Amino acid sequence: MADKKKGSNVGYYIKCAVGIACMFGFGYLPAAAPITPIGMKILGIFIGAIYLWSVAGVVWPALLAIVAYGLSGYVNMSEAIAAGMGNSVVFQLILIIAMAGVVSGSGAGEFLARWAVSRPLFKGKPELFMFIFFETFLLSAFFVNVVATIYLSWAIFYGISDIVGYKKGERFSTLTIIGCTFISMLGGAAIPFKGWQLGLANAYNKATGTELNFALFMGLCLVLCTILILLYILSMKYLFQCDFSKLKDFDTSVLGNQGKTLDVRQKSYLYAYAFIILITVISTLLPRDNGFYKLINGRLTVAGLFAVVVAALCMIKLGDGKPILDWKKDASRWVNWDVVFMCAIAIPVAGALTSEETGILELANQLFGALFAGKSAGFLLIFIIIITTVLTNVGSNIGMGMALVPIIAPFIASTGTNAQLAGIALIYAANMGMMLPGASAPAAVLFSNREWVKPSDIYKYAGFCNLLFIAVSVAGFVAASALM
Repeated sequence: MADKKKGSNVGYYIKCAVGIACMFGFGYLPAAAPITPIGMKILGIFIGAIYLWSVAGVVWPALLAIVAYGLSGYVNMSEAIAAGMGNSVVFQLILIIAMAGVVSGSGAGEFLARWAVSRPLFKGKPELFMFIFFETFLLSAFFVNVVATIYLSWAIFYGISDIVGYKKGERFSTLTIIGCTFISMLGGAAIPFKGWQLGLANAYNKATGTELNFALFMGLCLVLCTILILLYILSMKYLFQCDFSKLKDFDTSVLGNQGKTLDVRQKSYLYAYAFIILITVISTLLPRDNGFYKLINGRLTVAGLFAVVVAALCMIKLGDGKPILDWKKDASRWVNWDVVFMCAIAIPVAGALTSEETGILELANQLFGALFAGKSAGFLLIFIIIITTVLTNVGSNIGMGMALVPIIAPFIASTGTNAQLAGIALIYAANMGMMLPGASAPAAVLFSNREWVKPSDIYKYAGFCNLLFIAVSVAGFVAASALM
C-alpha cells in the first residue's frame, strides 16, 4: 500500500517540477525581441504560477512566485514582498473576505434567504417561486460567500424536494442543483471587490490606465444575471421539459424562520457590510473633484474604510461583554488564504508584465495586431467574453484573466472600445469556470455532489449554462457599448 501511495504522487511531483522550472528557469532562455531578458523572467514566473495554480495548489506556488519575483532583477526581494503582502488590495481582501464570512457564518445570510423565499405571494406560482428562489441566492452570493451560498441553496432545495416529492436524478432536481451553482457564481461575479476579482481589476486598471466604476460594474452585471435567471427557468420548463407541477401546491411558508429574529450581533454584521458596499458604490459615482470622493478614494481609500469599519466592530462591546466582532474567533477563520496569496503575487507580476521594461505589450501588439486591425469595439468585446469563458473553464480564473490583460490592453483604444466595458466583461466572464472540477472552487463543490448530480449531467448542463452566459453577455455588452 505504501509503494502504491508513493507511486501515485509521481505525477504530482513531475507537475510541480515543471512549474518550478518554468518559474525559476524560463528567464534564462534567450529572449526573442521585443521581449527583454527581464521580460522573460517575469513571463516565466507568470506562466509557472498559472500552471501550478491549475494542477498543484495555490499558496505554496504563490510563495515561490514571490521569491522568484524578488530574484528576477525587476525588483529586489524586499520590494517583491512589499508589492505582494503589503499591497493595499491584499489588505482590503483580508478584511472583506472576513466580513463576508461572518455574515454567512453567523446565520444572518441564511435568515434573509429563508425570509425571501417563504413569502406567501409565491404560493401556487411555480415559475415565479423558482425565479425568486434563484434571485435570492444570486443576491446572497453577491453579498456573502459563493460556496456557502451554494450549500445553503442546496440545503433549502433538499427540504423542498422532501416535501413535494422531487427525487435524486430527476431532471428538475438535476437542473436545480446545477442552476443553484450557476446562479451563485453569477452573483459572485457581479461584485468586483469581494475576492480575487479585486486583484484582477487592479491589474487591469494598471495596464490600461483605467479606474473601473464599481457602480456600473454591479448594475450592468446584476441586470444580465437577472436576464440569465429568467432564460434558465424558461429553458428548464420548455427546452428540458422539467416538471414544475409539484410546486403548484407547495406551502412556501415552511421555508421561513419560524418566529426567529436576527440578534444585535447579526444585524450589526449586516449593517456594517451593507454600509461598506454602499459607501464604495456611492464614491465611484461622484465627480472626481467632489470632497467625499477625494476622501474615500484618495486620503482614506477603500482599504482604509474597510479597516475603520472592522476596527469599530472589534472595539464595540455588547451587553454580554463581548465585542460585536471577535476577530480571532469569528473572523480570522473565514479568511481564504488561497485568494490572498494568489492576489499577492498576481497583482505585482501582472503589473510587471504590462510595463515597457518587459516588452510583453509590444509582443501582444505584434501577435494580435492583425486580428484586431480595423475591427470594431463590438468585436473586441465578443472576443473577450468568448475567450475568457473558454479559458476559465480549463485553468485558473484569475490566472487566465491576468493572461488576457496584456493581450487586450493595447487594442482598447485602437478599436474604440469603452475601457470600462472591456474590463467588466473580462472580470465578469472569468468567474464562469464550471465545466471541470478544477475550473473553480464552486465547480469542485458541484462535482463532489455525486448523490444528486452525475458528472455526465454536469458536462451537459454546465455546457449549456456557459453557452447561455456567452449569448446573453455578448448581447448585453455590445448593446451597452452602443449606448455609452
